[in-house]
Amino acid sequence: MFRIIASRVLAALPALVRKTVWWVTDAEWRREFGEVKKRIRVLKKRKIKALQKIYPQTRKEVISGPFQGIKFADRPFRMKILGTYEKELHQCFEQINGKPYDLIVDIGAAEGYYVVGLARMFPEVPVIAFEANPKLHRACLELCKLNDCLDRITIKGLCGPEDLIKSIELATYPFILCDIEGAEWEVLNPELNPDLYKADLIVEIHEDYRAGVEKILLERFEKSHCINIIPSVDRTLSDFPTEIILEDDLKLAAMDETRCKMSWFCMHSRR
Repeated sequence: MFRIIASRVLAALPALVRKTVWWVTDAEWRREFGEVKKRIRVLKKRKIKALQKIYPQTRKEVISGPFQGIKFADRPFRMKILGTYEKELHQCFEQINGKPYDLIVDIGAAEGYYVVGLARMFPEVPVIAFEANPKLHRACLELCKLNDCLDRITIKGLCGPEDLIKSIELATYPFILCDIEGAEWEVLNPELNPDLYKADLIVEIHEDYRAGVEKILLERFEKSHCINIIPSVDRTLSDFPTEIILEDDLKLAAMDETRCKMSWFCMHSRR
């Protein structure tokens, strides 16, 4: 009984605290963690080598996927120029293409890859980009400017529940993309924000950051939305764009997003 209670208490703690507890108390976890860190260091070196060979073969544009054609001024963030980034979601974006949204909200916009991609997909629709890290705002602005969509983009900081309420309250049919490291628990609460019932959403689920978040979001949205759960999958050589010439081992390294097993919710409003 004590072990069950202890495991439940641990699962409820923030990710950093859980990792600290595991580091102090679990020698096997420390060993596995060290191996993962070593693999990431090796992978980073291989990614740099791959990018040195990939980049000269491109026109500084995303070369595949639903956001093909996004321009980059410099070497792109996380090898997104390949178009294989979060390839699991490509079908979801194809399904929403052409829907009559009147507002797009990207929560966790980072450097603006999806901000620009969605702005290009919906060329008449305003986009609000929330990004908690102010150091990324300049990169997002520059990417939007380079792709001629800056006039429709509003960049804001941290998104709390009240910020989202104010953002979508006047929209008739909003689309929300959310990737906020477990804070989806607080921000996506239709009891506080009933306007979420009219929105379509794609949400990255961070169960490793916030144990139980997958279950709570299912409970919140299963009656109001059709929910497609998209699991993460490893990339294969067949995913790599045929336009690029590269050794097979570097192809896999270039597409590796260093993810643990996780999932996304692709949610379509029943309204």
